[in-house]
Amino acid sequence: MTAVSRRARRAFGGFAAILMSLTAGGISATASTAVSTAASAQCAHNEEVLLTCSVGQKQLSLCRAGAADILYSFSGPQGIELRLYRAAGDYEYRPWPGIGRTIWESVRFSNGPFSYEVFASYDKIDQTSAAGVSVLRAETELARFTCDDGSGGAFFFDPLYDALDAAGYCKGEEGVMEPGPCAR
Repeated sequence: MTAVSRRARRAFGGFAAILMSLTAGGISATASTAVSTAASAQCAHNEEVLLTCSVGQKQLSLCRAGAADILYSFSGPQGIELRLYRAAGDYEYRPWPGIGRTIWESVRFSNGPFSYEVFASYDKIDQTSAAGVSVLRAETELARFTCDDGSGGAFFFDPLYDALDAAGYCKGEEGVMEPGPCAR
C-alpha cells in the first residue's frame, strides 16, 4: 500500500480507491504520473505532476520538485509566460479537510504583490470536477483561469501532502499545512 492510499484511507476510508480511478469532466484524478506531452514539457522527468491542464491556448502545471518543493508553470503558444519555484514553507497548501460532498485542495504562493492559488475539486454527488488558478492582489481576485473540459488534465495533490507530512508539517487551525510540532 502506498503512502498516497494511506493518507486517503485516513481522510475518507474506502473512498480512496474510487477517487484514484475516477475520471470526470476532462480532469482525471489518478495516482499515475503518466501525462500528456504538453504537461511533460512543463515538469521535468524527476518532478511529479500534481496538476496539469489546458486553459484555452495555454497550459497550466503544478509539479512537486524535490521533497516538498513546488514548481508552477503557465505557458502559451509562444512558450513559458510564468514559472515559479517555491520551497516548502514558502507556499500555503490547504488539503481537503475530509468532510463534505466536494473533495478539494489548493496551493497558494506569492510573487511580489500577487498571489496565485492553484485549486482542484471533485463533487462526489454530481461527479464533476474543476481545477485552475486564481490570481489575487491582497485578497481581491483579479483573474481566474479554469481548466478546459476534456483538456486531459490531471490532479493529484496527495504526494505533496505526504512530503510535507514526512517533513514534520501538520494542519494548523486554518487548515493550512504548517511546520510542527504536531499533535499526533
